[in-house]
Amino acid sequence: MRCRGIMGLMRAIFSLTAAVVLLVACSQVEPVDWSTVPGSGSYMLEYTAGKVPKQRRLNLRESEKALLRTYLQELAREAEMSFVTYAPRLVVTGENYSLNFTDDVVVLNIWDSDRKNAWQYARRCCEADDEVLELLRRRTAARSLSR
Repeated sequence: MRCRGIMGLMRAIFSLTAAVVLLVACSQVEPVDWSTVPGSGSYMLEYTAGKVPKQRRLNLRESEKALLRTYLQELAREAEMSFVTYAPRLVVTGENYSLNFTDDVVVLNIWDSDRKNAWQYARRCCEADDEVLELLRRRTAARSLSR
């Protein structure tokens, strides 16, 4: 008799857990207002071991901002959510996002406009990441920002 009670409780817990997982999976929340990304004040930080990071302003044309926005949206949709901390080599950051490039992983940190909610997505680097990185490197200002 006691065994049936425990089994029933376990089934109820399993059913409840499955329902919550299904509910969360089916209710994808759009993390941010994508029209605010990448914003007007984007910049790039390049880290070298043992040195102060180089900070450069990112001067994007409107068409390049649209390309970057599309890339970030696809990255958020395709990459896995992640809670791992990565040491970046290169960071592109702006309003509501930061894009971190490591040796083999690209990481998107994105938050809503009031910074109450944040998400992190990560995936192995691919050819699309290299193309975006090359575009961003070309569009950085020639001189470092003053500190």
